[in-house]
Amino acid sequence: MIKIKQIKLPTEPSLDLNEYQGDIGDQHYKLLAWLSAQFNNSDIFDIGTHMGASSSALSYNKSNTIHSFDISLA
Repeated sequence: MIKIKQIKLPTEPSLDLNEYQGDIGDQHYKLLAWLSAQFNNSDIFDIGTHMGASSSALSYNKSNTIHSFDISLA
């Protein structure tokens, strides 16, 4: 059975900066932040949270609500 659990990220998530920040074009987080800026007052779903870096980038536009899910097979 697959269990899905919704989590809330802390206000300042602790991220592995080596994973989150890289040379320009090496990471997709700038694209996620740009996509977030294209929507206002929207619900955005991030499935497969890992360490929360994508959710952090998607939260660039503060008017949106980010729903972050990580799937556990246990």
